[in-house]
Amino acid sequence: DRKNGRPGTRGMSQKKLESFHPGDHLPAVAPKEELKAKKRRNNAATGETGRGGRRRDGLLPMRKALEDPTFDPVATQQARDILSASTNLVDVDMGPHASIEDESYGGVIAEFCPLDFSAQKDNPPELPMFRDVVGHSGCDEKRSDIIRVDLKEAVDLAREFDGDNNDGNLPTVLDLKGVVFHESRCGSTLAANSMMALNPEKHRVYSESSPPIAALRGCGEDYSDCSLEASANLLKDVIYMMGRSDDPKE
Repeated sequence: DRKNGRPGTRGMSQKKLESFHPGDHLPAVAPKEELKAKKRRNNAATGETGRGGRRRDGLLPMRKALEDPTFDPVATQQARDILSASTNLVDVDMGPHASIEDESYGGVIAEFCPLDFSAQKDNPPELPMFRDVVGHSGCDEKRSDIIRVDLKEAVDLAREFDGDNNDGNLPTVLDLKGVVFHESRCGSTLAANSMMALNPEKHRVYSESSPPIAALRGCGEDYSDCSLEASANLLKDVIYMMGRSDDPKE
């Protein structure tokens, strides 16, 4: 189900993406050599290698990609793809410096890749699990163009972008309508497939998807590394990103 009333259009969404700049407006375009010099200074200050605009840890700095007119255009488009929900959250990883507190968290890595849900919608039993959808979409670990970003930065930008999206345009945020807990051979897959089959065009079903599991385990099995509240906040952000859709029928 959609929170917004009327379907938007991809064209309108793209126009909005191109005009979206978080924080202050972009500065006036500087001469070419000045822009190059500024880019070198910024790369040195932020630890970026300059290759595709990635940081040394391989993450795409989304906010910088959206704000800096000298940034690599391919990387900027990748940041816009995340904002427009045309690429999807496929995995979450606790980085080596991950810190999860009650009020916030940092160092949690999110991986995005465009998922094709159409085959699952057409025949749920053929692609019953999230890993099946990921594999069918070519988004397994072997894919070289998976976009890796800081999860908190991606969530903050997505919420800022969605907050301005009050005119019914894409993307929309789908309401979480139900959760099926499962044990082996209990019929949970049948229940999930039934939810999809009830209304394939409108419903999106994640079955045994890895991002929520990673979020639940972020504080340790017994919450020894952080509190229940901190774990819940991380899980809410993961669910929020998974619920963003660029499909006008959902």
